[in-house]
This record gives sequence, C-alpha cells and structure tokens, in this order.
Amino acid sequence: AQERTPEEEELAEETIMLGSDSFGEEAPKPGTPQFVFVASITAEQKQKAMSEAFTEAKEQAEALAVAAGTKLGPLVGLNGNVNSQAANMVYDSFSYQQQQYLQRLMGSSRYGVPGDEKGEVTAMTPEALRFTAVVMASFALQPADR
Repeated sequence: AQERTPEEEELAEETIMLGSDSFGEEAPKPGTPQFVFVASITAEQKQKAMSEAFTEAKEQAEALAVAAGTKLGPLVGLNGNVNSQAANMVYDSFSYQQQQYLQRLMGSSRYGVPGDEKGEVTAMTPEALRFTAVVMASFALQPADR
C-alpha cells in the first residue's frame, strides 16, 4: 500500500468529518433506513394546551405585577403557537444531506416545524412525540390597591 501525502491525509479526514453531525458523532451510513414518527394533534388537544399555557402566563404576569408593586390590568396583546417539542431534534440527529432530503420529503424548512400546518408532531421515537403551547400575553398595569 502506498503512503498518503499530508494533503491526501487531510482530505481523507475532511471527508470523514463531512459524514459526521455537528457533535462529531458518526452519521448513519447512506442507505440505512431512518424513521420519523408522526402523530396527529386534535383541535381539542390544541385548545386545552393553549388554555393551560394562557393560565400559566397570566399567573406569572400577576406575580410579576405584585413584585413590581402594581396589579394586573386588562389584556392588551396576545399571541400563541402550538408546536412539536422534538422538531429540532428530528433534524439535528441527521447529517446535512439527510436534513435536506427530509425537508423536501416532509415539505418543511429547517426553522419550520414539520407537520404543524397539518396538526401533526414528529419525533425520532414514539415516546418523544410531544407538543407544547407557547403563549405571549401582554397586560396593562394598574396602581395597586392601597
């Protein structure tokens, strides 16, 4: 066997690194099946999660208002979203090329959550199929009762 030049050795190392993910772990070999589990989220599940998230947000806002020496006034702004907790983990466990393929296959972007528009969550294992509701609520503040 012929010895490699330093340049060939460096190229071989870079080629190996291209097959690794961002954490230096070896990526699955090409042709190895990869599975993404999908579950539906019902409208009732979304509504319940949003209600619970709003209740928690309001309780936190009330506690902050008390800490600031004021009290909570009327709601002035509200925004919310339900999404998959595992969305980024789905992509992060794949190499760049596999991420691109999955994005095309599932019709999503790297920063989008696959399936959200269809009321679905995705994960690498059935146990990881979870979703979360995020609520951002803005309230007016009023002077505290004296």
